Amino acid sequence: MKVLIILGHPRVESLSGALADAFADGARRAAAEVRQINLATMDFDPHLRTASPNEQALETGLWSARRFSARCGSPAPSNASAGSSAPAIGDSGCSAAGSRRGSAFA
Repeated sequence: MKVLIILGHPRVESLSGALADAFADGARRAAAEVRQINLATMDFDPHLRTASPNEQALETGLWSARRFSARCGSPAPSNASAGSSAPAIGDSGCSAAGSRRGSAFA
């Protein structure tokens, strides 16, 4: 089983972060493959700057999160305005679980 945890709290050391860590630990004990995305450590503008979200191009960090989640088995919807020049993150899949504290993707 694959588990993708997306932490959206702006403070890494929060109750939400502790809950995400506890959930990840439990999932690992149940032999799940666990990966985490920490939005607080990503560099992106959280505000919508166009009339429609579909008109706003995704920034590098959001493209990376989308590609990362697709490798973890989640659907990665397309964004027509972003084009095909989206950068890939250095990780090639959903295999090794790590700590969410140091980077956006673990």
